[in-house]
Amino acid sequence: MRDWEQNPHLYLTDSKGSFILKNDGTPRKKGGRPQGSKSNYGYSNEQKTKQAARRSVSAKQKAIKKIEKQLESKRKALRQTTDILGKLENESSKPTESGKVVTEDKLSSLPKSVQTEIDKGNHVIFHPNDGPQTEFLAADEKDVLYGGAAGGGKSYAMLIDPLRYCHKKAHRALILRRSMPELRELIDKSRELYPQAFPGCKF
Repeated sequence: MRDWEQNPHLYLTDSKGSFILKNDGTPRKKGGRPQGSKSNYGYSNEQKTKQAARRSVSAKQKAIKKIEKQLESKRKALRQTTDILGKLENESSKPTESGKVVTEDKLSSLPKSVQTEIDKGNHVIFHPNDGPQTEFLAADEKDVLYGGAAGGGKSYAMLIDPLRYCHKKAHRALILRRSMPELRELIDKSRELYPQAFPGCKF
């Protein structure tokens, strides 16, 4: 049996499935190495040793990068946890650069047992109400509309919102009310709340 009859997949065919013939009338073989075949080229022992050494070095470098990435992630988590616990445990009334404001997303990075203990303790001076107040304070848009009936927590939310940025020196905030009695109520509440969040602050 001829080779093209035994291995037809190694030979070129036209759109009709017929073999493409050479000048001598025999089918023309496909170019390149047949799929699945192995090269007959043999590497010397020295070349094989060098290739194995390069692969070993590359694998170790990848492993080191992976460990360094994991280590940096652990360090970041440790710094964040230490910073949060420092704010919660510090009862001093001295001025602090970062204040004692801890947002919900940072609290969620703490172990569950610590979160539970914080919720049971007297560390929390403000916790938003479920619903619009929470959604307003969690919004990252520049302009947010927040409406509703009296007593829904709108004014208190406006009083709390600036605290998230008070650790930034360039931060400025302005709250306006229609009447002085309405503004006086917020001023009294700010005098009660702000010194607890930022000991030593001036406003």
